[in-house]
Amino acid sequence: MDMEIQTLVAGAGTITMIGTAWLTVRKIAKDAAKTKKEQAAEILHAAKEADALMKSDLDGKIEALRVELGTLESNVNKDMDHLKQTYNGEIRNLGQ
Repeated sequence: MDMEIQTLVAGAGTITMIGTAWLTVRKIAKDAAKTKKEQAAEILHAAKEADALMKSDLDGKIEALRVELGTLESNVNKDMDHLKQTYNGEIRNLGQ
């Protein structure tokens, strides 16, 4: 009977050891998955910040180009008005 108890104790110890090892492996796998998700979230957050910064920069450049285009358009209109006045004045002079 003493031998049976030792066998049962050894079997229980083995089962406990296997169970502990299994739980440890599961915890390691779970922690690794969690770490991967956290890293992916950090990368996504950094990419969104970079995207927002780039968008802001491009919006600023677009607005500067709009202002410059408006200025150029105004200058061209002034030049065209001046040329029309000069042309009309020359036509009047030639008509006299």
